[in-house]
Amino acid sequence: MSALTAPQIAPENYGKVDSTVVEELRRIVGAGGVLTSREDLSLYSYDATLPEFQPEVVVFATTAEQVVKI
Repeated sequence: MSALTAPQIAPENYGKVDSTVVEELRRIVGAGGVLTSREDLSLYSYDATLPEFQPEVVVFATTAEQVVKI
C-alpha cells in the first residue's frame, strides 16, 4: 500500500465499535475526547478524497500514552 492508497475495510468489519469499546475509549482520553453522535461523526466522514465514510467513533488522543493505550 502506498502513502496515497487508503486501506480497504471489509464490510464485515463495520459496526465493531460497541458500548464497551466506547466506554474504554472514554476512560483513556476522557468523555470530552470521544465523539459518538451522528451529528459529530458526520463532520469527520469526509476529506479531500472520495468516497465518504461515516466513522463509528472519533477519538482525540492528546498524549503518546493515550495513543499507545488505544
